[in-house]
Amino acid sequence: MAKRKTYDQELHVHFVTFSCYRRRRLLDDDRAKRIVLGTMNSQLSLLTARCIGFVIMPNHVHALLWFCQKGQLREFMQHWKRTSSSGIRSLFERVLTNYAQKVADSPVWQAKYYGFNIFSSHKLEEKLDYMHQNPVRAGLVEQALDWRWSSARYYELGKSSQSGMDRITRTLSDRRVAPTLSRSLRDQATRRAATSGRCATLRRERQRFPISPLVPAAP
Repeated sequence: MAKRKTYDQELHVHFVTFSCYRRRRLLDDDRAKRIVLGTMNSQLSLLTARCIGFVIMPNHVHALLWFCQKGQLREFMQHWKRTSSSGIRSLFERVLTNYAQKVADSPVWQAKYYGFNIFSSHKLEEKLDYMHQNPVRAGLVEQALDWRWSSARYYELGKSSQSGMDRITRTLSDRRVAPTLSRSLRDQATRRAATSGRCATLRRERQRFPISPLVPAAP
């Protein structure tokens, strides 16, 4: 089978997936999920990256990510998986000793990750819906909004989630990302930012980043 390539030399949005080793349910405990999201947030800040959406499942993770510079995806994913793995192992050893045996002689994460480049707003919305419906398809909840560990509540209700989804608001209003996002999503983010007092920030970002007709412009 041909090896799938991930292209990181264009400023596309990336849909990434990575799984627990042998699809074990190592993220059943909410504290493990919180470690995954906390690590993501810290890495986003270090690389000036953006999270557009995510879902944390009991045995795998999906996220939509965007970087303002080329060639950052691989480094981001390496740090995210390595740092979260260390945190999860520590959690198991200190608190969840029944889980500790599962990772005593094996990794937390399956090797590598799956990356998919997003070229259009249609594909972006398709992947967002796919992520948000994941817990429903798995029988974990009846509605996507009932799953705390995804960005569904932000998009549907404008409510922050466990990872601080104000980053998504900045992403959707960022004119460097605009060509890959739909107008409806950007307008939605603008309305929600207005209700939370972030209008000035959005106006500044629009002034800084003019609309590019094809691909996001380099910063």
